[in-house]
Formats: sequence, structure tokens, C-alpha cells
Amino acid sequence: METLPARLGGLPRLAGVGLVVVALAGCAVGPDYAAPGQFLPTNWGNAPKTKKPLEARQLSQWWKKLGDVRLNQIVERAVAGNLDVASAKARIREARATRRQAVGALLPQVDGFGSATRSRTAAATSASGGNTTSNLFQSGFDASFELDLFGANYRNVEAATYGIDAADEDLRSVMLTLIGDVATNYIEARGAQARASLARRTAASQRETEKLTRNKFTAGSASPVRMPSWCRLWA
Repeated sequence: METLPARLGGLPRLAGVGLVVVALAGCAVGPDYAAPGQFLPTNWGNAPKTKKPLEARQLSQWWKKLGDVRLNQIVERAVAGNLDVASAKARIREARATRRQAVGALLPQVDGFGSATRSRTAAATSASGGNTTSNLFQSGFDASFELDLFGANYRNVEAATYGIDAADEDLRSVMLTLIGDVATNYIEARGAQARASLARRTAASQRETEKLTRNKFTAGSASPVRMPSWCRLWA
């Protein structure tokens, strides 16, 4: 029959195991990330109450809503030739490669090797007295797996995933700034062209009016008083 002191003798061992488990749990990398709450209005203060806000996919190519083919071509060329956009895309590729590397740390590592050697021995040095040829083939592999005991590798994958999201948002920011600047400058240029065209049409109309008024004055059906000041200067 087991005595009470013998039963109590196993308690320190159990307590030690419990302390190790608690210590390992405390060393685990965490806690899980939780996005902070954002209290943003769903629409602008002066927006109509009955109109639904546009979805993100409807705003992705907002400049095409203007219906200007020339503007679409300019935006495409600007995006294709802009160095900031190229750098942002390169950072996305880098972030994706970093995540693939982080995921690889969670998988078993397998290394393999192989070699082939062919040798020929002359008759003078051969024990058989003739030329001999020998082939030697070697191959093997080595496998290892690192136990992610504290979750560090898993957290690295999470961080790399968020890095991809950050790189994507950086590209969107660069695209938004670039396309906004291109569209603004294009609209201003088109406005200047429209004003110049209006000025030319106005000048042509005034010249036609001056010609008609001068003809009427020459025919005696108009007096100099009724002529505009800019016409009387040339009367």
C-alpha cells in the first residue's frame, strides 16, 4: 500500500511541469492583432440623403466617367511611364516574396544532393594489368523541421501579409496622386483651350459687327454716334 509521503513526493514534479507549461504559454508571441475602431461618416454632410454612396469598384477608374478618350490615353501613358508607380509595384513584389519566405519557415526543409564520378586507371598502375574504368554515383537527402513552439514564424507570416496590404495601399496612394494631378492639369488645359476658342469667336463676331456697321455708315444708314467706340476710331 502506497503511503502518504510517497504520494506527496510526486507533487514537486507535477508543480515543475506546470510551471514549465505556464512559462511557455507566457512566452508565446501575441496577442492577435485587432484593427482599431474607426468612426467615420458614411457620406458627406451635404450629400443627398436618397443617393447611395459609390462603391470602391465604381471609383477605381473615375476619370473615365468624364468620357474623354484623350484623357484616358494620357492617364494610361502617365501610369506606364511614372517611376513612383514602378517603385510602388516593385515594393509589392518584394512584400510578396517576403511572405513566401516567411511561409517557407513553417514547412519542412529538404536538402538533396547528388554526384557522379568517372575515373580511368592506366595499365601501368592497374592491379589487373589493363586499363580500367570505374564509375561512382552518390546521392542523398537531408530533411529537417523547426517546431514553431512560440509562434514566431507564424507571426512573421502575419506581419508579411500586412506588409503586402501596406504596399497595395501605397500603390493606390501613388496612383491617386498621379491620376489626380494629370486629370487636374488636363482639365485646366482644356479650359484654357475653350476660353481661347471663345475669345477667337468673340473677336471674329466683333470684326463682323464692325464690318457691317462700317458698311451701313458708308451707305449713310448709320451715324457715327451709333457706331461703337472701337469702330469710330477707324472711321
